Amino acid sequence: MQFKSIAFLSTLIAGALAAEGVHLVNCDGPAGEGSYVVYCADDSNCNHLPTGPNECEFRSETTYHQWEGSSQSCQFGQTGVSFSWNIQSNAQSQPTYSRVGTGSNGFHTFNIFKDDQHTMWSLSGQNCKSVYYSLVA
Repeated sequence: MQFKSIAFLSTLIAGALAAEGVHLVNCDGPAGEGSYVVYCADDSNCNHLPTGPNECEFRSETTYHQWEGSSQSCQFGQTGVSFSWNIQSNAQSQPTYSRVGTGSNGFHTFNIFKDDQHTMWSLSGQNCKSVYYSLVA
């Protein structure tokens, strides 16, 4: 009986830790550079190519999107939900995992943190790395 209680408690804790997240991602590769806003219903399981309703793309052949320094937003086309953010202009000079801004999707307020640039996904020679991550405040 104690084993069942421990298993239930582990499941409950894992569920409590699974939180929504939004990543601001830069990609590079043979097709050029691009940037994405990626919504994750469970941020602990977010290191994969996003599906259509969970991404908003800023496409460029020569440069990444400038995430910092002004209020910005991106609309997820299939859902109509927008994510708005404001990241301080010197955010990249801050230590990794520092709180560098705030965001909102109309449902929740988010704190934005400088990420460690880990690879979230790779596809056809394009490597996509998390520059910032946002968690529900």
